[in-house]
Amino acid sequence: MDLKEADNPNKLDNKLDNIKNIDDITNFDDLEQELLGIEYPEIELETDDIKLILTLKKDYSKIKDLENRKKEFTKDINDFIDEFVATPEFNELMEYY
Repeated sequence: MDLKEADNPNKLDNKLDNIKNIDDITNFDDLEQELLGIEYPEIELETDDIKLILTLKKDYSKIKDLENRKKEFTKDINDFIDEFVATPEFNELMEYY
């Protein structure tokens, strides 16, 4: 006979044993709060036709070589545009404007 989790009173104890101490939970809560409080840099781009506020979630400064950094950023922008163009929101935008 197979035991279900509800039929096994030791199941909860086993899960609780996996938490070594209360600091494990506290550290996770601190991390969650830290992640929620992250402020990403924003750049405002404007041409005659479009004004765009760009929020950078990726830390491009980790790419030391400036030319590689530019290539990565350009690739990510192009990927973003390609993804957006494939959405219903893009079609709605084009139908409206």
